[in-house]
Amino acid sequence: MRNEAGPNLFVVGAAKSGTTSLWAHLGAHPDVFMSQVKEPHHFSRGGLPGQPLVKDPDAYAELFAGTAGFRYRGEASPSYLWDAQTPSRLRGAAPDARIVISLRDPLERAYANYWTHVGLGVEPRTFAVAVDEELAANDVDLAALPAPHVTRGFYDEQVVRYLDAFGDATLVLLFDEFVADV
Repeated sequence: MRNEAGPNLFVVGAAKSGTTSLWAHLGAHPDVFMSQVKEPHHFSRGGLPGQPLVKDPDAYAELFAGTAGFRYRGEASPSYLWDAQTPSRLRGAAPDARIVISLRDPLERAYANYWTHVGLGVEPRTFAVAVDEELAANDVDLAALPAPHVTRGFYDEQVVRYLDAFGDATLVLLFDEFVADV
Protein backbone atom coordinates (compact mmCIF):
# COMPACT_ATOMS: atom_id res chain seq x y z
CA MET A 1 0.00 0.00 0.00
CA ARG A 2 2.99 2.33 0.38
CA ASN A 3 2.89 4.01 -2.98
CA GLU A 4 2.21 7.47 -4.34
CA ALA A 5 -1.32 6.59 -5.35
CA GLY A 6 -2.39 4.99 -2.08
CA PRO A 7 -4.63 6.70 0.44
CA ASN A 8 -3.10 9.30 2.74
CA LEU A 9 -6.27 10.78 4.27
CA PHE A 10 -8.73 8.91 6.45
CA VAL A 11 -12.01 10.15 7.89
CA VAL A 12 -12.46 7.91 10.91
CA GLY A 13 -15.21 9.73 12.76
CA ALA A 14 -17.95 8.08 14.74
CA ALA A 15 -20.99 6.85 12.83
CA LYS A 16 -23.75 9.48 12.63
CA SER A 17 -21.23 12.26 13.29
CA GLY A 18 -21.03 13.89 9.88
CA THR A 19 -18.62 11.51 8.15
CA THR A 20 -20.69 11.48 4.97
CA SER A 21 -20.73 15.27 4.82
CA LEU A 22 -16.99 15.43 5.49
CA TRP A 23 -16.38 12.84 2.76
CA ALA A 24 -18.44 14.89 0.29
CA HIS A 25 -16.93 18.26 1.21
CA LEU A 26 -13.38 16.95 1.12
CA GLY A 27 -14.01 15.24 -2.21
CA ALA A 28 -15.20 18.55 -3.69
CA HIS A 29 -11.78 20.12 -3.15
CA PRO A 30 -9.58 20.06 -6.28
CA ASP A 31 -6.54 18.72 -4.37
CA VAL A 32 -8.48 15.88 -2.73
CA PHE A 33 -9.73 12.59 -4.14
CA MET A 34 -12.16 10.67 -1.94
CA SER A 35 -12.91 7.04 -2.77
CA GLN A 36 -16.24 6.56 -4.54
CA VAL A 37 -16.94 3.74 -2.07
CA LYS A 38 -17.52 5.84 1.03
CA GLU A 39 -17.13 3.10 3.61
CA PRO A 40 -14.84 0.34 2.38
CA HIS A 41 -13.96 -0.69 5.97
CA HIS A 42 -10.74 -2.17 4.57
CA PHE A 43 -8.68 -1.76 7.75
CA SER A 44 -11.37 -2.75 10.30
CA ARG A 45 -13.90 -5.39 11.27
CA GLY A 46 -16.73 -3.00 10.41
CA GLY A 47 -19.47 -2.99 7.86
CA LEU A 48 -23.21 -3.39 7.58
CA PRO A 49 -25.24 -6.00 5.71
CA GLY A 50 -26.03 -4.98 2.16
CA GLN A 51 -23.33 -2.31 2.04
CA PRO A 52 -20.06 -2.69 0.14
CA LEU A 53 -16.97 -3.93 1.95
CA VAL A 54 -13.58 -3.80 0.28
CA LYS A 55 -11.36 -6.26 2.12
CA ASP A 56 -9.31 -7.55 -0.84
CA PRO A 57 -6.03 -5.55 -1.06
CA ASP A 58 -6.11 -5.38 -4.87
CA ALA A 59 -9.73 -4.21 -4.91
CA TYR A 60 -8.87 -1.61 -2.28
CA ALA A 61 -5.89 -0.35 -4.32
CA GLU A 62 -8.23 -0.04 -7.33
CA LEU A 63 -10.29 2.51 -5.38
CA PHE A 64 -7.30 4.85 -5.76
CA ALA A 65 -6.14 3.93 -9.27
CA GLY A 66 -5.18 6.96 -11.33
CA THR A 67 -5.14 9.36 -8.39
CA ALA A 68 -1.39 9.98 -8.04
CA GLY A 69 -1.88 13.62 -9.12
CA PHE A 70 -3.98 14.45 -6.08
CA ARG A 71 -2.27 15.84 -2.99
CA TYR A 72 -4.63 13.85 -0.75
CA ARG A 73 -6.35 10.58 -1.51
CA GLY A 74 -8.81 9.43 1.08
CA GLU A 75 -11.76 7.46 2.26
CA ALA A 76 -14.19 7.53 5.16
CA SER A 77 -15.04 4.49 7.28
CA PRO A 78 -16.62 5.14 10.71
CA SER A 79 -15.62 1.67 11.93
CA TYR A 80 -12.00 2.82 11.92
CA LEU A 81 -12.68 4.82 15.08
CA TRP A 82 -13.94 2.02 17.29
CA ASP A 83 -11.85 -0.86 15.94
CA ALA A 84 -8.84 -0.96 18.26
CA GLN A 85 -6.50 -2.48 15.63
CA THR A 86 -7.20 0.05 12.88
CA PRO A 87 -4.81 2.86 13.94
CA SER A 88 -1.80 0.53 13.79
CA ARG A 89 -3.00 -0.95 10.49
CA LEU A 90 -3.37 2.53 9.01
CA ARG A 91 0.04 3.55 10.36
CA GLY A 92 1.59 0.49 8.72
CA ALA A 93 -0.10 1.14 5.38
CA ALA A 94 0.17 4.94 5.30
CA PRO A 95 2.59 6.25 7.95
CA ASP A 96 2.32 9.85 6.73
CA ALA A 97 -1.48 9.85 6.56
CA ARG A 98 -3.73 12.59 7.86
CA ILE A 99 -6.57 11.53 10.14
CA VAL A 100 -9.88 13.37 10.58
CA ILE A 101 -12.03 12.29 13.53
CA SER A 102 -15.55 13.63 13.76
CA LEU A 103 -17.34 13.21 17.09
CA ARG A 104 -20.92 13.86 18.14
CA ASP A 105 -22.65 14.07 21.50
CA PRO A 106 -22.57 10.37 22.50
CA LEU A 107 -26.26 10.18 23.42
CA GLU A 108 -27.44 11.85 20.22
CA ARG A 109 -25.08 9.66 18.22
CA ALA A 110 -26.31 6.49 19.92
CA TYR A 111 -29.95 7.34 19.25
CA ALA A 112 -29.29 8.23 15.59
CA ASN A 113 -27.26 5.04 15.16
CA TYR A 114 -30.08 3.02 16.71
CA TRP A 115 -32.60 4.34 14.16
CA THR A 116 -30.23 3.67 11.28
CA HIS A 117 -29.94 0.04 12.38
CA VAL A 118 -33.70 -0.23 12.84
CA GLY A 119 -34.12 1.04 9.27
CA LEU A 120 -31.60 -1.52 7.99
CA GLY A 121 -33.55 -4.27 9.74
CA VAL A 122 -30.68 -5.36 12.00
CA GLU A 123 -32.02 -3.85 15.26
CA PRO A 124 -35.31 -5.42 16.43
CA ARG A 125 -35.23 -4.13 20.03
CA THR A 126 -36.56 -0.90 21.46
CA PHE A 127 -33.90 1.71 22.22
CA ALA A 128 -34.37 1.22 25.97
CA VAL A 129 -33.98 -2.56 25.75
CA ALA A 130 -30.94 -2.27 23.46
CA VAL A 131 -29.23 0.15 25.87
CA ASP A 132 -30.13 -1.90 28.96
CA GLU A 133 -28.80 -5.12 27.41
CA GLU A 134 -25.61 -3.44 26.24
CA LEU A 135 -24.89 -1.84 29.61
CA ALA A 136 -25.58 -5.14 31.41
CA ALA A 137 -23.12 -7.06 29.21
CA ASN A 138 -19.71 -7.91 30.64
CA ASP A 139 -17.91 -7.84 27.30
CA VAL A 140 -19.23 -5.77 24.40
CA ASP A 141 -18.07 -6.64 20.88
CA LEU A 142 -17.96 -3.33 19.03
CA ALA A 143 -18.29 -5.16 15.69
CA ALA A 144 -21.49 -6.97 16.71
CA LEU A 145 -24.83 -6.63 14.95
CA PRO A 146 -27.04 -5.17 16.15
CA ALA A 147 -24.43 -2.58 17.00
CA PRO A 148 -23.56 -1.57 20.54
CA HIS A 149 -25.03 1.90 20.33
CA VAL A 150 -23.67 3.29 23.61
CA THR A 151 -20.20 1.75 23.87
CA ARG A 152 -19.17 2.97 20.43
CA GLY A 153 -19.57 6.46 21.90
CA PHE A 154 -16.85 5.96 24.53
CA TYR A 155 -14.46 8.16 22.57
CA ASP A 156 -11.57 8.66 24.98
CA GLU A 157 -9.60 5.48 24.24
CA GLN A 158 -10.58 5.59 20.58
CA VAL A 159 -9.18 9.08 20.04
CA VAL A 160 -6.05 8.43 22.13
CA ARG A 161 -5.14 5.49 19.88
CA TYR A 162 -5.04 7.86 16.89
CA LEU A 163 -3.16 10.57 18.76
CA ASP A 164 -0.60 7.96 19.79
CA ALA A 165 -0.28 6.62 16.23
CA PHE A 166 -0.45 9.86 14.22
CA GLY A 167 0.09 12.73 16.68
CA ASP A 168 -0.34 16.17 15.12
CA ALA A 169 -1.56 14.59 11.87
CA THR A 170 -4.85 13.93 13.70
CA LEU A 171 -7.64 16.50 13.57
CA VAL A 172 -10.64 16.11 15.89
CA LEU A 173 -13.85 17.87 14.84
CA LEU A 174 -17.08 18.18 16.77
CA PHE A 175 -20.26 17.47 14.82
CA ASP A 176 -22.18 20.49 16.17
CA GLU A 177 -19.36 22.87 15.23
CA PHE A 178 -19.01 21.30 11.78
CA VAL A 179 -22.75 21.57 11.09
CA ALA A 180 -22.75 25.20 12.24
CA ASP A 181 -19.95 26.01 9.76
CA VAL A 182 -21.54 24.29 6.75
